[in-house]
Amino acid sequence: MIARLFPIYNDLLNYKKSALFSDLISGLSIAIIVIPQGLAYAMIAGLPSIYGLYAALIPQFIHGLMGTSRHPAVGPVALDSLVVAIALGTLSITKVDDVITAAIFLAAMVGVLQILMGLLRMGVLANYLSRPVISGFTSAAAIIIGLSQIENLLGIQIESAYQIQKMLGSLVQNLNQTNVVTMIVGISAMILILVSKKYLPKFPSALLVTVVGVIITQSIKRFKLKSFYGNTISLETSQNC
Repeated sequence: MIARLFPIYNDLLNYKKSALFSDLISGLSIAIIVIPQGLAYAMIAGLPSIYGLYAALIPQFIHGLMGTSRHPAVGPVALDSLVVAIALGTLSITKVDDVITAAIFLAAMVGVLQILMGLLRMGVLANYLSRPVISGFTSAAAIIIGLSQIENLLGIQIESAYQIQKMLGSLVQNLNQTNVVTMIVGISAMILILVSKKYLPKFPSALLVTVVGVIITQSIKRFKLKSFYGNTISLETSQNC
């Protein structure tokens, strides 16, 4: 009974010590990728950054205990984060606590629906989604996600209507308010990640940028430089780390 509920039980009974080092390297590699991604996905969803870590790490732990497959990627993705942001945006919620509560309720509701659909074998419905529809949705979502992050790159406010024409219009109107220091930090981080990916593919550049960002944030808080640096780094992350 225990083995059926927790397949990891049999894995632990038959575990070989020789695989420990390889498993540690694999876990560290996944953490290096998941942590920066989780922070970014939380920002896309309009939630405090720390909830991106919750969404990225807790499902991994639960799947390790109860999952039967070793191959699926478990955790948040960009498209899901965008859908969550759009759903929460329709509620016109202003308080952060209310947004968090609504997001948790939405996640629980979707989880229950997925369980029911799995029990009813309704996965076949995905076969009726044509490739052009999926491709169009993915391409549009990528554009919207990219535009929504420009405000973090330039340190300006962009209307979050999740409509490309409104976001572009808001970007043009507020472009003169660009925070130079914020832009330099953002572009430098992007260059570091791109250069490292090309010449040092094994170098954890994304994690390094995240750590440096947290250090800069703590420095801003310590020396009260927020008014000068603008919104260079999201403060919620360092407050909860």
